[in-house]
Amino acid sequence: MEDGKDIIKKILDGDVLSVSGKAFIQEYFYSSCLEKCEFENCKFSACSFGWSNLREASFTNCDLSGSTFKETDLVGSNFENCRLAGCNFKEAILSQSTFKDCVFDYSKIKLAELHETRFNNCSGIKVKFSKSDFWDAILEGCRFPEGKFKRTNFNRAYILNSEIQNSNLKRANFTSACLMNTTFYLSDLSKACFFNSVLTKVSFERATLSGTDLRKCLLKNPSFCDTYIDGAIILIDSSTYKVKLKKKDIPLPHTWTCKVPGKDNVEISVDVTTTGPYTL
Repeated sequence: MEDGKDIIKKILDGDVLSVSGKAFIQEYFYSSCLEKCEFENCKFSACSFGWSNLREASFTNCDLSGSTFKETDLVGSNFENCRLAGCNFKEAILSQSTFKDCVFDYSKIKLAELHETRFNNCSGIKVKFSKSDFWDAILEGCRFPEGKFKRTNFNRAYILNSEIQNSNLKRANFTSACLMNTTFYLSDLSKACFFNSVLTKVSFERATLSGTDLRKCLLKNPSFCDTYIDGAIILIDSSTYKVKLKKKDIPLPHTWTCKVPGKDNVEISVDVTTTGPYTL
């Protein structure tokens, strides 16, 4: 019966491109070429794929918990119904990849390239996505509570029917993004940028939007219940204003008071109703 090492040798020699029902424990695939390899019902416990070529590779019903993909080329790869708990994807290239029904609990996906990558029905608690690039990516039906998305780029991304709750999204960039039926409950979006984005039925309940850029943002039926929005930046008649609350601890009404720039003690009120659509 072949053990893991025999299978690995055949894979690396190019003799095998499809593997099913095998277990690999703390195996080392460092700088290997596994392009277009297919793995099904396999278990990879704390294995290392660092600096390898996994372009267009496929993992179906696999458990890769604790494995490392640091600086790995995973362009066009496919992960379906996989457990990726505690994995390290730091600086990995995941562009045009697909993740479906995957679990990412406690994984690190920092500084990763995720251009045009698709996440469908994925979840993960305390996942670290900080400084990763989701340009043109799609997240649909995803749940990432207590995540870290600080300085993450969602430029032109689609985030649909998802929950990103109690998470750190400070300085995240959502420029020209499209968000629908998504909640940021209790999340910190301080100094995040939603410039020119479209938000449909997005909830910011109990979130922090201090200094958040909402210029040219189209909102349709949003929720700002108990949202702290002091210092948020909005655009009215081609002029930029900052929202100013009288007290930090009061629930935010749907009428925002804005301080007129350059004019002390001059304020205007902006009616922010939930009937939308309207542009801030």
